[in-house]
Amino acid sequence: MRIGMAVGLWAGISCGLTLTDSFCNPASAAVEPASKDFSIVKTDSGSLKGGIYKGYRRFVGIPYAAPPVGDLRFVAPQPVKSWHGVRKATHLGYSCPQAADPSLFLFGSTHEDCLYLNVYTPYPLSGKPLPVMIWIHGGGFVTGTGADYLPSNFSIKGNVIIVTINYRLGPFGFLAHPALTAESEGASGNYGLLDQQAAIGWVQHNARAFGGDSHNITIFGESAGGASVCSHLASPAMAGQFQRAIIESGPCTAPMTQSLQAAETVGQSIASQNGCPTTADPAAADCLRQLPVSALLAAEGSVSLTSSVPFMPAYGGSILPLNPGVAIATGQYNRVPVIQGTNHDEGRIVSALSFDLAGGPLSSDQYPSVIQGAYASNGPAVLAQYPLSAFDSPDLAFAAAVTDSFFSCPALSTDQSLIQQNNVIYAYEFADETAPSFLPSDGVSFPMGAFHGAEVGYLFSNPLQHLNWTQKTLSDQMIGYWSHFAKTGNPNYFGAPNWPQFDPSLNNFLSLVPEATRVTTGFVSFHQCAFWTGLPQQQ
Repeated sequence: MRIGMAVGLWAGISCGLTLTDSFCNPASAAVEPASKDFSIVKTDSGSLKGGIYKGYRRFVGIPYAAPPVGDLRFVAPQPVKSWHGVRKATHLGYSCPQAADPSLFLFGSTHEDCLYLNVYTPYPLSGKPLPVMIWIHGGGFVTGTGADYLPSNFSIKGNVIIVTINYRLGPFGFLAHPALTAESEGASGNYGLLDQQAAIGWVQHNARAFGGDSHNITIFGESAGGASVCSHLASPAMAGQFQRAIIESGPCTAPMTQSLQAAETVGQSIASQNGCPTTADPAAADCLRQLPVSALLAAEGSVSLTSSVPFMPAYGGSILPLNPGVAIATGQYNRVPVIQGTNHDEGRIVSALSFDLAGGPLSSDQYPSVIQGAYASNGPAVLAQYPLSAFDSPDLAFAAAVTDSFFSCPALSTDQSLIQQNNVIYAYEFADETAPSFLPSDGVSFPMGAFHGAEVGYLFSNPLQHLNWTQKTLSDQMIGYWSHFAKTGNPNYFGAPNWPQFDPSLNNFLSLVPEATRVTTGFVSFHQCAFWTGLPQQQ
């Protein structure tokens, strides 16, 4: 069984199945005469008219690349076509193609014309160029959209500009194939990653128009978005393109990339299943580009944390020469100050989605085989280290193993690699064990705790997560840390608990807890990292 990253479950207006084309599709937005207005900005591609609200401005559905359709499917993103007049930026862009699962608030999309971004700025602007923070959404590289996140509160309180982006997902974003590899250097298997890089480049070129500082850009993301940040750290093409990085629950040493060879094997299987050649013959690329969207979405399998088809960035080409963990450990990466952290109970969402919400809680009889399936030859050692007698339920035992092996200890090893390279690194653990869950409460047999993705609702408003007043205080504190880091490379600010840089001799992490944020040093022992570090590497 493959333990994957969490799907994006954020509520927002996700265009694709439910809203009208006139609202969702920026291509159908009317163009009106230009006028002097604070809601109008001029970009490289043309003028945009957004909206002004209490304390902030909002420009959404902005195309940053040409629609990746027809001959542009499985091609690196191409420049967007300029327009005349003033284009309305009040309509959200379509989500990129992804499967639907209404029970988890995943509404799906079949629209390939999806390379849009959204910009939120404080209003009125102070006059001084503001730091720009670009959010890369999570969702296991198969689901999610920038429109799922509502950053107006973050923008206002942090006094920063926030950009959320769409990028190609699943096979549309990460399918590799010998024919696609032959026609382009580095793009095969990395279209989604290249979309992100194009969006970052667009923001760099146009930040000034929105009141932003093009020389002070922070990229940050959660889950697959955090892993994407790792890939940009390791990508030579991104040297000098951003000045800070924040990685949430996507450690650089976790298995969130794959070799180009492995990615091509998956692509060849998909090609074969759909009657396309598996060789480097150009006809294979033509065949893949002509497949219906539905056929490629079917290749994804289940949109779950244990998807059998891996879609993720591929290393081994010019865009991503090395696995990000290796790149950082060997110093072959883009050095910028980094915040990196995970959540105290990451794996509980895996247990909830894989078992409780998929047929019922994990039983004691099932536990050994589940552990064996997840950890193969290391299964017996993991069973001995995580015995059922030490936990209240098999669900929680499995969740603890997933938390420690896939998130917490890889985060520690990433911190250690960064500090060995004399990189500025601040480490945290989000540990609000009463964090509100967005999963059905009557379907999960155990407390969700500080689950994978829980911290995102403290940064971005989420209608499915209602924070109490102490949690709102923690939310303000986190926004303060994140935004001050974006401004200066140091998260500390007056009135907040001190957050020292990571020290490998102390293993000091900032524990983010309502009314009790503090530095702790028990992370390594609690998550049993010595055990996980000592296990043989599985191939």
